[in-house]
Amino acid sequence: MTRDQVKYADALNIVVGIWLILAAFALGFTDVTMALWNSVIVGVAIIVIAALRITTASDRWYWLSWVTFLLGLWLIASPFVLGYGDQIRPMASDVFSGIAVVLLSGFSGLAHYVSGYPPESA
Repeated sequence: MTRDQVKYADALNIVVGIWLILAAFALGFTDVTMALWNSVIVGVAIIVIAALRITTASDRWYWLSWVTFLLGLWLIASPFVLGYGDQIRPMASDVFSGIAVVLLSGFSGLAHYVSGYPPESA
C-alpha cells in the first residue's frame, strides 16, 4: 500500500466526518438531540484524526487509524446504546457512516502492517 492510498482513505474519512456534522440538518433529525450531538462530536473527531493522519508521515501516528476504527464501531452501536435506534434516519446515517469509517480506517491502519508502510525510518 502506498502513502497516497492511505491519504485517500483518510480523505474519504474526512468526507464521512463532514457528512456526520451535516446529516442532522440534511435529513431533518435535529429534534433527536442524542443523535444530533453524537453525529457532530464523532464527526469532528473523525475529521481531526484523519486530517492529522494526512498531514503527518511519521510512523508513530499509524495508531490513530485504530482510534478512528473504534469511532466507526461506536457509530454502528450508538443508535442502540443511546436509544434512537427506532428513528430510521439518524440510525441509518450513523450505521452506514460507521461501516464506511470502519472499512476506511481498517484499510489505513492495516497499511502499517501490510507492505511495511510507512517505512520504519519515516
